[in-house]
Amino acid sequence: MKKEEFNQLVKSLKSEEESIALKAVEDVRKMGDETILPVLAKLLTSSQHEQVKSGIRKVFTDLKDQKSAVAVTEIINDPDFAEEKAFFVSTCWEAKIDYSGFLPFFVELVIEEEFSVSMEALTVIEEMKGPFDENELLQGIDRAHEYLDFPSNENEALVENLLKALQTRLDNISQEERL
Repeated sequence: MKKEEFNQLVKSLKSEEESIALKAVEDVRKMGDETILPVLAKLLTSSQHEQVKSGIRKVFTDLKDQKSAVAVTEIINDPDFAEEKAFFVSTCWEAKIDYSGFLPFFVELVIEEEFSVSMEALTVIEEMKGPFDENELLQGIDRAHEYLDFPSNENEALVENLLKALQTRLDNISQEERL
């Protein structure tokens, strides 16, 4: 997207007039790229228009471009979007993007975040297609065991499921190596 187009789209997205903002959200769906996602995330937390917010949510759940994965994980990590963190994590399993390359990131979310975010992050891991790095799986298993030795929040059952999911993926790698 050209800089002028981007700037005009951002201006329209931020419009106080709902119809202009809604048209801009539709334009993002048609021609936007991952560079607009932080703007949409900010608008999701600040817009007064429920239809605009709904349209933005749809953009995130319909993402298809793998390049969007980096932008979405940065948004998840940004404290400015903490109130929408569970939503942004849920888009990672709802969208048509593979987050297998972000396994350690999601392992930490399962272990460290509040329950709703943790549950969504576990679902992301369960939906990952791979391939997986054996060392990342082993580190995730170790991290889950560390947590389970001294649980610090209500995520114990989720971390037990995480451990099973990671172990299954590790076992699959071992089986593939034997073939």
